[in-house]
Amino acid sequence: MKTAKLLIVSTVARTIQCFLLPFAKHFRRLGWEVDALADGVSLCPECEVFLRRMEIQWSRNPLSARNPATLPKVRNIVLRGRYDIVHVHTPVAAFLTRLALSGIPRKNRPKVVYTVHGFHFHKGGHLVRNLFFLILEKVSGVYTDYLVVINREDEEAARRWRIVTESRIRYMPGIGLDTEYYKPETVSKDQISRIRAE
Repeated sequence: MKTAKLLIVSTVARTIQCFLLPFAKHFRRLGWEVDALADGVSLCPECEVFLRRMEIQWSRNPLSARNPATLPKVRNIVLRGRYDIVHVHTPVAAFLTRLALSGIPRKNRPKVVYTVHGFHFHKGGHLVRNLFFLILEKVSGVYTDYLVVINREDEEAARRWRIVTESRIRYMPGIGLDTEYYKPETVSKDQISRIRAE
């Protein structure tokens, strides 16, 4: 039986470290091969949960792909890895990864899931910036199998602007939190008093 393979992609390792490690651990426990692609991921000790950690130099600036080797590098990583799912996070990495995979025929392309942690176009945003990021999302939406949104504003925007078809939008409230960490009984009365005094 073939082992399922997942590639988690983010612009920077900090996103993976802060938000995505529980997902990687979950799928590893299920026997999946789970790899990571981000800037700085090989220097992240907590990210050792991934089978492979691959570096790519891009930034939160969408023009970071000016290096002509960026898109072919992403495409080659995905093709060599023979992933079943490529799960992208953060707007720039999500856009560039989907753009890199756009030339692969659908039958040979892994499923692409984009979890939106907040669109870069939003109510109250600058008109030109909003338009720029909306266009990027619409262009790359064509290469998105599922769009996961974690708040109602992004869900509404995805539907209104038809970033993907209705059937490919999934709402998941938040990205989860460790409820054990926030239980009142895990904080002593002394800690509460000290923090109040501060």
